[in-house]
This record gives sequence, C-alpha cells and structure tokens, in this order.
Amino acid sequence: MVTRWVCPTDWVRRLTAKSLASVPGRSVTQHKQVSDVTAHVIDEEVRRVIDSNYQRAYKILQTNMDKLQTMSEP
Repeated sequence: MVTRWVCPTDWVRRLTAKSLASVPGRSVTQHKQVSDVTAHVIDEEVRRVIDSNYQRAYKILQTNMDKLQTMSEP
C-alpha cells in the first residue's frame, strides 16, 4: 500500500509489479522480492507517515481538549 500511495513516483516506477504485490515481511516463506535498500526506504516512509499522522492527531486532540472533556462527561 505504501508503495502505491505514498512513495515518491521516481523510484516506484523502478519496482516491478511483482515487488509491488508483496511487502517485505509479509510472509517468511516468500522469496525476497525487493532489495534491502528498497525495503529500508519503504520502512522509512511508513515510519514517516505514522509519525506525521500521530503528531497531527495529537495536535487535534490538544486543540480540542475542552470539547473532548465535555463529550466525556456523563
């Protein structure tokens, strides 16, 4: 999914359809479909997406803490 929606277009074109179908670590029985460098780039991109969205969610919650407290009251 990351390779289809998030990764930079220039290096996604270099990946084969077969490598796009399998994500590193998906199954231990599958043969290696992407290089270690490509797997590392994918892992870094996943981490970046997770971190940036965590920060975004945290900021939204902090900004709206009063509304959150009001909603949680009986």
